[in-house]
Amino acid sequence: MPLVLNSSSISGLSPVDGLSSPQTGSVLQVVNAGNTSATNVNGTNITVQTASITPKFSTSKILVIFSCGSADNASNGGEIAFYLKRGGSTGTILPLQNASQTGYLFNTNRLYQAGVTFTYLDSPATTSATTYGMYCTTASSPSPQVNGAQITLMEIAA
Repeated sequence: MPLVLNSSSISGLSPVDGLSSPQTGSVLQVVNAGNTSATNVNGTNITVQTASITPKFSTSKILVIFSCGSADNASNGGEIAFYLKRGGSTGTILPLQNASQTGYLFNTNRLYQAGVTFTYLDSPATTSATTYGMYCTTASSPSPQVNGAQITLMEIAA
């Protein structure tokens, strides 16, 4: 059917999931998960925060935004390596903004380090539920903490 535009309506669009050809760059949905508790980072592959999203289109991009209120270590030292993964704790490791490596090393040699934020634009190419999570690792002793973590997932029309 041809696309027809007149002064009061548009016809010829085929809706998908209630949406009719969203404009590129449109935000289709937003999912947010967070906590206000402290997560002790005392080993490898520690879950900081996760969230799941089910994209409406396989061509959509997912903008992942992660932040935590602080990362600290009561003994004035320590390092935390952050990792963003798609597909749960055993999933694919994704590169982080401002990181030359997959994991981003954050040195907490102050008692309190304010705000850590990462973003990543992913192309999962699926309409199945997809979990994104921020994980971290430390070899420091005593264990550093990550406080008040939040992850936001935004489906963007491509």
